[in-house]
Amino acid sequence: MSDEEEAVLRKLLVLFERADEADNSSKEAAEAELEDACCFLWDVSCRTEMADFLVAKNVASPLLSILLSRHTDRLVEVALGLLANIVSTCSAQSAAAVFAGNTQLPSVVCAVLLTDADPPTLTETTRLLTACVQVDELRPQLLRAINQRLVLETLLFIVDNSLHQPLVVEATRLLASLVFFDATGTGNLLLEMGLLDRALSLLDRHTSPDSTESNPAVVRNALSVLEYVHAALDTGDAAACGGFAERAATGVADAALRTVGEPALEEAHAAAVALLASLLTACVPLATAQARQVFCKAGIVQMLVRDVVEPEADEACDAADAAWALLEALAAVASPAQLREAVAHARALAAAAHGDAAVRATSALVAACEAARMDAADFALLRAVKPAV
Repeated sequence: MSDEEEAVLRKLLVLFERADEADNSSKEAAEAELEDACCFLWDVSCRTEMADFLVAKNVASPLLSILLSRHTDRLVEVALGLLANIVSTCSAQSAAAVFAGNTQLPSVVCAVLLTDADPPTLTETTRLLTACVQVDELRPQLLRAINQRLVLETLLFIVDNSLHQPLVVEATRLLASLVFFDATGTGNLLLEMGLLDRALSLLDRHTSPDSTESNPAVVRNALSVLEYVHAALDTGDAAACGGFAERAATGVADAALRTVGEPALEEAHAAAVALLASLLTACVPLATAQARQVFCKAGIVQMLVRDVVEPEADEACDAADAAWALLEALAAVASPAQLREAVAHARALAAAAHGDAAVRATSALVAACEAARMDAADFALLRAVKPAV
């Protein structure tokens, strides 16, 4: 056994011995010891092998005892944060064991959401719930606990009223995950409860020119909610709610357009582009109107071409895919002059790009223009950009 594993076992022993501490004379010392142990384990649980080790040692059991007992907000926060780390990083084989022998854990975590008022504690609560929703082995148990009107009303209330930005970020991320992974159940219930209005209100508050609370992570999550709702409606997995198509022609697309290309909202750029591409592909009248706005916004098309041709890092792949999709949608309604401008920029970038990236970008543009039935001169111009394969 390694020195690190021995240190972890010592901290685990503290948890198992003192998690149920009830003697008032020693409670303060127990709280301090427990907090120190949880913080240590929180740090090491960021690695998969350590998260698996903790699951194998049934760390969820003493953490559940902490959540069920009367402890300080800080201790409950770090216990929830430790669980969130473990669920997020443990292997698929270990994930199913997290709730083993601790079947009441999902309902206890939801009870914290309903009864606690401490923003950092609620932040870790929503982070843990999101982590569980995203794990196949844990999702069914979690959804049974969370798919209740009172729990979802509390979550929406947090989004509407909290001034603690980390909490709003995690709450909106949880909403997006619920719609994505359970469109027919929790997603539909959230739509009935006004999720669409909440998401649009968030975008108005965070993307308007005079906004004082512009948070790109909140914008990204709200846009993801709208994208997943639109996808669910398009595939019939969600009930039509509140005239999404009509709103898409105004609020939804406009909010996404306000986000694209704004330096302060760079983190939300890929989500905005993906939503625009989805909307423009599904609705031709909307595409025609919105395409004009996209082309009129200085530098947007060039930026989209750049995202496809020269992604800056591996994590830029999502942005490249979204940009590719939006360029294809735009090509179907763009004028030849607008496409020539995009092609000229693509040529300049492709000349300096690595082979695979250049082929990918120019192939996407060629396919888009074929779909748009460009005339021979425009098509030849675009073909000239495509490097030999």
